Order: sequence, then C-alpha cells, then structure tokens
Amino acid sequence: MKTLASIFDGPLTRFIEPVSRCELNQRLKTGKATGVVVICCSELSNVNSLFPDDPNLPIFTWQNLGGCVSDSNGLEELIAEKQITDVVILGHYGCEIIEVGLRCDSKEEVSEKKIYQEVARRIAPTRGAMKERFGDRFDKHIFQKAVEDFVLRELASLLKIPSVYNAANEGQLRVHAWINRDDTMESATYDPKTRTFWVLPDDDKCLPSRSL
Repeated sequence: MKTLASIFDGPLTRFIEPVSRCELNQRLKTGKATGVVVICCSELSNVNSLFPDDPNLPIFTWQNLGGCVSDSNGLEELIAEKQITDVVILGHYGCEIIEVGLRCDSKEEVSEKKIYQEVARRIAPTRGAMKERFGDRFDKHIFQKAVEDFVLRELASLLKIPSVYNAANEGQLRVHAWINRDDTMESATYDPKTRTFWVLPDDDKCLPSRSL
C-alpha cells in the first residue's frame, strides 16, 4: 500500500526503522533495547500484549485521542535520562476516531460536542490531504490511507521535537510506525525505502491475544 510519502520529504526518513514486533521483543529480552515508548489511540485496550509479558521490562505507554504526540507529556524526560531506545507510533486500521474526524465536515456537526471539535482539529491535516487526493470519495481503501497518513504525520511531529531529533541523530533513539490490522491482529510497519506499510515475515510468530 503506497502512502503519502511527501510527509517525509527530506532527511527525517533516515531515522525511521522498519522493525517487526518480534524483532523489537527480542531486543527487549536481550537488553539491546533498554526501553520502549508506545504512543497510540485510546481505543486500543491491551497494548501491552504486543510485548513480552514481563513486568520488569521498561515499556511506557501513552494513550490519547487518536494517538497524538502532542499529548505525550514526559517523553522528553525519558529520552534525556536515556531510559528508552525506541519509540513506536501505533495506529490501527479500524480507528473510529479517525473515521469520525474524516466525516466531521459541517460546522453544525462539529459544534454539537466539544469532543467532535477536538477530533476534527486533530484529524484536520489528514482530512485535508484525503480531500485533496480523493475528493469527496470515502471507502475502505481511502480510510486505510487516512490511517496511514495520520500515523506518519504523528511520526513526523515526533521527529520535529528537538530532543527526539538529537537523540535519533546521535544513534541513541530509534523510531517506528506500526499499524495494527484489526482482523488478523498483525502489525504492519512503515518502511521508508519502499514507502509502504507491510507486515514483516516473522511477525506471525508473536501475534498478540485477540483482546486488543
């Protein structure tokens, strides 16, 4: 699936690593990864099932409306203290928050509730990109593209934080973009070389429980 790769025109792509869930889990088990931050949508109810069931492993999770980097207070402190080596922006293809944001076109609908206003604000760049590319069409394919677009925009926002950029530039931090497939529970990872999200071959060895 081709993504809107223009989000990452420039040098930022060199910091994005396509890594499978199994590979990241192995790094945690062997100590090659000292800590992982996952930034994801509040709809995901069992994020920790993506990783080994070990309470001693340093896995930090921020869940908020849509999975926005701007709500991840404390992330820079973890980076400064060198408690983490990896950050994952995690989306999912059935995200209702993104769907609501895409459909919040009329001012009347948005003004009904404050939650709609906030969803519309957060999804606005993605909604604009989808309209520019696809017009008023809306189907499953476009919805998937919107999820990919939103996740990549959040990853771009992450890399624009000076402390994140500096840590990545110095080789102390790796960043990843994953999107869960709600039907199979696989995680597709973004590969900047192919400009696509795809499921790496070894991920079928460590699928999470279906409670996610």
